[in-house]
Amino acid sequence: MTVLFTQRFKFILLILFLSVQVNGQLKKEIPKANTFSSYNYIAINNCKMWVSNNGQGSNEPSGREGFLWPGGEQANKSLVYQDGLIWGGIADSQLVVGGNYYNSFLNAGKVLSNGERDDSSLAKYRVYKIRKDWEQLPESEEKEAFERDYYEWPVDDGAPWIDTDKDGKYTFGTDKPYFIGDEVLWYVANDIIDPSLSLMHSKPIGLEIQTTVFAFNKQNAFNDIIFKKYKIINKGKHQINDFYVGQWADVDLGYAADDFAGCDTSLSLAYVYNSKAYDNVFSESPPSIGYQLLNVSGSKNPMISFTPIITNYSEYSLPHTSLSFYSILQGKTPSVHDQRDPLNGKITKFALSGDPVFQTGWYEGKGWPKGPNGGDRHLVSSTGPFNMNPNDTIEVVLAIIVGNKQGNLTQYNYLLSVMDLKDKALTVKKMFEKNFDWLSSPPSPVMHYLPLNNAVKLWWENDAESYDETDPFIDSRYGSDTTYTFEGYRLWQYSDSSGTDSVLLATFDLKNNIRVIRDYKYYNGALTDVPVIVGTDAGLEREITITSDAFSNYLPLYNYSPYYFGVTAYAYNEYSSPEYLESPVKIIKVIPGQKRIDVTYPYTDNDAVAPLQVKGNSDSRIKFNVVDPTALTGDTYQVIFTSTNDTLKYSLYNKTKDDTLLVNQEDFTAEKSDKPVIDGFILTVEDIAKDSIAAENTKYRVKSILEIKGKDGVVLSQPIDIMNNLNSTNRWQVKAKGTYKRLNWQVNQNEEGLGYDDYELRFTGTSKYYYSGYARSFNPIIKNDNLASDLLPFEVWCIGRNPESTEDDYRLAVKIWDNDRFDSTRTKPDSMWTHLENNDWEEIFAYKSSFDPADPPQTCGNSKFTDHKFGCLAISGELPDPGTVIRIVTYKPLADGDVFEATLKTGNLNDKESAKTNIDKISVFPNPYFGGNDISNEAQNFIRFTSLPRNVTIRIYNIAGVFIRKLSKDDFASYLDWDLQNEDGKRVGSGMFVAHIEMPEIGNKIMKIAVIQEKKYLNSY
Repeated sequence: MTVLFTQRFKFILLILFLSVQVNGQLKKEIPKANTFSSYNYIAINNCKMWVSNNGQGSNEPSGREGFLWPGGEQANKSLVYQDGLIWGGIADSQLVVGGNYYNSFLNAGKVLSNGERDDSSLAKYRVYKIRKDWEQLPESEEKEAFERDYYEWPVDDGAPWIDTDKDGKYTFGTDKPYFIGDEVLWYVANDIIDPSLSLMHSKPIGLEIQTTVFAFNKQNAFNDIIFKKYKIINKGKHQINDFYVGQWADVDLGYAADDFAGCDTSLSLAYVYNSKAYDNVFSESPPSIGYQLLNVSGSKNPMISFTPIITNYSEYSLPHTSLSFYSILQGKTPSVHDQRDPLNGKITKFALSGDPVFQTGWYEGKGWPKGPNGGDRHLVSSTGPFNMNPNDTIEVVLAIIVGNKQGNLTQYNYLLSVMDLKDKALTVKKMFEKNFDWLSSPPSPVMHYLPLNNAVKLWWENDAESYDETDPFIDSRYGSDTTYTFEGYRLWQYSDSSGTDSVLLATFDLKNNIRVIRDYKYYNGALTDVPVIVGTDAGLEREITITSDAFSNYLPLYNYSPYYFGVTAYAYNEYSSPEYLESPVKIIKVIPGQKRIDVTYPYTDNDAVAPLQVKGNSDSRIKFNVVDPTALTGDTYQVIFTSTNDTLKYSLYNKTKDDTLLVNQEDFTAEKSDKPVIDGFILTVEDIAKDSIAAENTKYRVKSILEIKGKDGVVLSQPIDIMNNLNSTNRWQVKAKGTYKRLNWQVNQNEEGLGYDDYELRFTGTSKYYYSGYARSFNPIIKNDNLASDLLPFEVWCIGRNPESTEDDYRLAVKIWDNDRFDSTRTKPDSMWTHLENNDWEEIFAYKSSFDPADPPQTCGNSKFTDHKFGCLAISGELPDPGTVIRIVTYKPLADGDVFEATLKTGNLNDKESAKTNIDKISVFPNPYFGGNDISNEAQNFIRFTSLPRNVTIRIYNIAGVFIRKLSKDDFASYLDWDLQNEDGKRVGSGMFVAHIEMPEIGNKIMKIAVIQEKKYLNSY
């Protein structure tokens, strides 16, 4: 409609809607009911919607369209001109109607206990706006506004809140505003206004309407949805009978004069879509928009009728009396007639309930013979009837959903948007269904641990990551994901083995843009949407080292104190309800501390063992990353590479046990956190050659150019990189010339002749060669050329991937580019290899020939780009000395048949020599003992000797030398406890004691111990 009329004429048209006729004339003005309007908008996702505290919805303060999409804060394309809640019923035997229909017929503020309305100009009756992440916003006026509304949240006026301490009253600083979404608006209004200013001059009822607007910031269907929750309270003195509530909307879908309307009764959805493929605003991708009634108090079916308002179509024209208004809410036409399906003549309360996509039933266009053309459309979906006594409450929850989908055929996009709208509506509807408990949750991860000094290392197995269970309640007609799929892990610490108290330590989730998982929970009797899992979207991890205790304000872990941990796995489906399923937890007990002094390991828990390559020759970085030295087996392992269909994979094979541990792996990253721990280590494989090639422009495969032999063939102790660097005599170097400055010059022709072989220029003999003249391309290089009149002082050889083997070596034919391409005078070809004025020698090209390069024919014949192994190589400076060898080394990616091997050594569990040097690490805890310790309880007090070897005997004496107690052990534990009793089982008194620690074949140690008991006992020996 905004396209059909100017703003002035639109205002006049509104008067037509709302005025009563007087002598055939229409009133020109309607006074505003509320002159103290507060506006705010919600734009946390793809939608932007304005609301006012006087009840107006989807209308900007300036009076323009107020529901915009897409772009959130930056959205500027109209979908709705205005919408609002409307109602009608019988109060005191009189028909009353009200609500927000263009002009607002409400006042801001609540209804007081005496039945009067409060002062609407009070600042506390503004539109409040809160956002979950407001504290993370940069300092700004916007953040200050969020902070003000958060801390001034009007709980006393009805704004929803969470009773954190469960005491039934709002406690500032403890209880919090109730976040139904990521961003929430709230305001309260009432209908107590002068009847002359009310809708259709109807008398006020005494209704208070508390409105909550919320939306989610999620990268899925909910990014195009805004929710509204109306709480309607009858604070008047009269019972209201046959009370209907409706959602009205004047939809301007881009260009407003080409729209169609419809409804879907199964989804309680009323919607508007474009009547044709092209829209003047949205071009070839016009969206659709729908209003879905989700939940209505006391109503089994939220939407009981749908009536469109179609301008310039008499049967569905604009309502202009209370009766016509009420008639629409009852599911009749504005002309107070029953609606009839034009296809069968039957009475219906749901106009246009057919399917325009599949072209069934009554729908606009072909499905409505003699129906109107596309134009301006309004929606009225209603619910009821209700009988409202004073103080009764009705709650209405609805979703405003934008559908938009694009296909290959743009002429159908406007219908695809309807399909998308209904799919989203189905998803939204499921949010209100009960939680399903019939699906099995992911399996509980098996957790392992390694005690460390004041720390514990935890890791777990990856069996849960294959979890993928179908949710049969998801409609898959349009390809929606129907499975719960593994998403991540949550790591917990517990206060004890029973799991009574828990603290979430970390969440490790897949890196897939899924961060917040939400679910509906009951709070104060209301089903509430809350975040239940907040991930980091940083990728999976299965290993972590814990150094602090969550139950002691994150103080460091105490050695030899018990701690309790568990990990859960969870799966996710955005279309399911609930959105996630989580495994039960298996709690483990871990006691940190130093290892026994007679135990040594060849590796620490962070070492990496590099294997040897036993087959092939590749540039790689393969590591056996040690996680748990105590779990290493001493076995020999092989990493074996295979290739099928050009896809390289690797397997891990335990050669000692003839057991394949990993099969067909394709992860070539150094990342350890998402890989399994096997026999105490994590295997990582990097194809550094392939990565290096990919990192270079035009797939440059040359790793280095080395001088490996100098004058007279003397082998250099350290090869010298001579690519743009001087050689060992400082008299010459090698340059790569040509457009790409690459030796594999033919990549310009999409060829890669260089391959992964190495090459040598050997100044140990002479070569016949061919010369090629200048041209503006490399094509002459592959043409038929003549032999030069002289000889080159070197030979060119391909030496294969393995320089140590000569079995695959072969000699290459050579061509010289007989000119200087960068000399504007173009050096005159002389049919010889020439030293140019710029101190460079003419460029060398080498290729594989069908003839013997040692005895080439007079003419070479045409060659192929793939025959050429390298080119554009120039020696700059003097000629290399006879005997010099230059080697071109290429990157060599991992390949089929490569095998690497490593043996991971076990620890020495009886290293007496190490124990002798570490006797001083033996300690006792606590010392002094003050009536208790952090690792014991009242029923069993003790002190603990730590870092002990396997075989040990401890004799305890009092300070006078009297024998008290003998303790001994011969096991793998690193500690031994004294229960503070003597040999007779009686509790010792306070005093000083001496412990004599005897360790066979290691040595002895004497320690003093102070014991201060809570009560004094007589010593008894």
